[in-house]
Amino acid sequence: MTPAEPATMSKAEAVAEGRPSSGGMTLHSIQCMRFVAATVVVIYHAYISFVPAALAAPTVGAAYAFGFGKVGVHIFFVISGYIMYLTSFGRPGRFRTGQFFLRRLVRIYPIYWIFVALYLAVTAMLGIMPLLSPMQFAGMLALAPASAPLVIGPAWTLSYEIYFYFVFGIIMILGALRGTIALTLVFVGSIAVGMVLHPAHPLAAMATNALLLEFCMGVWVARITTRYALPRGIGWAAVASALVLYGAGLAWGYDRAPSAIVWGVPSALLIAGMVVLEQTGRSGLMRRLSWLGDSSYVLYLCHILLITLVLALLRTMGLAVPLALLMIATTVGAIVFAALFHAAIERPLTALLHRAISPRRRPVAAA
Repeated sequence: MTPAEPATMSKAEAVAEGRPSSGGMTLHSIQCMRFVAATVVVIYHAYISFVPAALAAPTVGAAYAFGFGKVGVHIFFVISGYIMYLTSFGRPGRFRTGQFFLRRLVRIYPIYWIFVALYLAVTAMLGIMPLLSPMQFAGMLALAPASAPLVIGPAWTLSYEIYFYFVFGIIMILGALRGTIALTLVFVGSIAVGMVLHPAHPLAAMATNALLLEFCMGVWVARITTRYALPRGIGWAAVASALVLYGAGLAWGYDRAPSAIVWGVPSALLIAGMVVLEQTGRSGLMRRLSWLGDSSYVLYLCHILLITLVLALLRTMGLAVPLALLMIATTVGAIVFAALFHAAIERPLTALLHRAISPRRRPVAAA
């Protein structure tokens, strides 16, 4: 499938590709934002990993500025809520919890397990493989909250994704509107309980974390933008408001308030604005760039492994490379690797698995 084809992609194909689809068309704005979110996370992790290797003295200001890269996670959570609503209710037919769970498991776990194997192989070769108990290993494979980041650090976010899918899949049998309201009430209620009890158990802590609000924001953005024809001015206003709030968070101190508010709210506005702009005007640039979003999941999973390999190479060769060069080369390398891996492995494997779990239509008997 070529980068120019998503605009006419069918909904079934879009889901198999992991692409958001509305009315049979890929939302290129969401694809672009998936790529942006993954890339800023890569840049942030490259900075904090390469500062010692480059023999650079990290300044407080630079560390704080690059910390903005954490916003990529919040954009991802909003996008996840958006895509789950769109792919569940943007097509004819009744929402089916079992089929929803199967599609989500197929989308998340097989590629994750492949990268777990790659991480373990590389870290074993380098002599830095983590020692895990059988319970930790099983929990890591299952993306349990306490064990998910033991091999792939950023995988802690996938625990939140899995939990969101679980709650969404159960509650949304109520229907689009009632399910969205119920989902919001459940998450707000659980967060309120967490603010009172401060649970220490990893699962309970995750289930009461304010980050869950970002998934709700994405669900509401999807519902509003699919049901109402918003004017283009609203899109520009939402994007401008998001940029202002991002800037305000940086200026005021993004660690002084819950990240779901500091980063979650502007991320929701950004996604809403980008979608409205695409719905109300030409999306030529976004269409040309949206293919980069296809490999965003792989990019998110692979970049720490590539950073680890680069660090090992620098230590072996005794090199001190300029920080900027290290960051640029590694980021570009991760993007290229992710695109190739997606084309060669992720896309065909995911499509194959989706076909395997898709319900087959029974032939209609002749009268």
